[in-house]
Amino acid sequence: MKTTARNASLLTMTMLAGTAAAQPTWYTMQEIVPPAPTSMGINGNGINDHGEVVGEVWGPNMQTKPFIWLPVAKYGYPAGFNYLDMLGGEYGEAKDINNAGEVCGRAGTPNAYNVARWDLATGSTPLVWHTGALASKINASGIIGGHGLEVPGGPCGKAAVFTGLGGGFQIAHTACANSIVTGINAGGLVAGDSHADFTHLAFFAAPPLYTASPLPNFPPITGSGAYTRIFAMNDLGQMTASVGHPTLGEVAIVFKDDNGDGVADPATEYTIVGETWRAYAINNHGVIGGRLIAHEVGVVKLGSKLRELNNCVDKRPGGYPFISSVRDINDEGQLICVGTAETGNVVVVLTPQCYANCDGSTGTPKITANDFMCFLNKFAAGHPYANCDESTGTPLLTANDFVCFLNQAIVFCP
Repeated sequence: MKTTARNASLLTMTMLAGTAAAQPTWYTMQEIVPPAPTSMGINGNGINDHGEVVGEVWGPNMQTKPFIWLPVAKYGYPAGFNYLDMLGGEYGEAKDINNAGEVCGRAGTPNAYNVARWDLATGSTPLVWHTGALASKINASGIIGGHGLEVPGGPCGKAAVFTGLGGGFQIAHTACANSIVTGINAGGLVAGDSHADFTHLAFFAAPPLYTASPLPNFPPITGSGAYTRIFAMNDLGQMTASVGHPTLGEVAIVFKDDNGDGVADPATEYTIVGETWRAYAINNHGVIGGRLIAHEVGVVKLGSKLRELNNCVDKRPGGYPFISSVRDINDEGQLICVGTAETGNVVVVLTPQCYANCDGSTGTPKITANDFMCFLNKFAAGHPYANCDESTGTPLLTANDFVCFLNQAIVFCP
């Protein structure tokens, strides 16, 4: 008996010696499907920390309608897919949602953009805040960033912050007609893109004056004719951007906020997080999502490892849905993604799963003998889930994956 116990102890030590530094990445997937009649397409734009998703659907004549998808019944809507009020317009889009249930977007006609805000939590009447303008992002306080605000005596509409009915600030020193806020955080700091003649110039601006400060070059990354384009910003002031590289082409970078003041630090304080891909989203934990440029494949970067999302979810026969890009990430690690299914494009919500909970059970204890049987079955079938150690060699699945799975069950899952 003592010998058996000792051997078991040695086995446990051996298992733990092979423990991975972090969990393998696996997600459960929820497709967002608009009601019949079938639409011409669907796009997801934003997700909050409650897993509530907003976007728009294209109709048969390419008219757009804003929607919200809810994991549970809320705001007077049932769980699932729901269209939002069009505010009397013929077209509408929902671009972003905060944790308070405030949604920004647009309503109007094809050639007339109007900044709109839906306050779902209070049930108040949706309002058009500004005509002739476009909303892109909303922060925790309900302030909206976007494009197209004109000021008395001003030459044109520019990147802007919208603070209420008729209230707002034009971002000074941004380009006429070709500038937009792409990120606004809880502190009111904005970041965006100001471009002309296909040259992108990134900027950030702080309240209360909102005077744009162009971001300098990132030596030795940028060279002659290079560009910088900001895609997203979190509440820590960290921004994701694409930067032109003289030899590599387009690379994804993240500005650091080393001193915690909510403002991106000098351009020397950056990290290259990937080559030939775009980082479209970043949450407050530094998880980054985007798309490989050449192959149009959705990716997520957790820590130092970049993962293709199509290898991190269960698929239907034929490999559907195929995930082509990440659009947004919440602080729970949920991703809103776009891609293609058997009959057209699709929006999916990916929710991180405790890896060792192979059968996806929700009871207590979460990890049972069923999970081990589940893993064995996936291993026997050559399922990508069974590549626990995330190796890339041949054969892909080895005994190391069994040890890895046991370690995950011991260390990571409650």
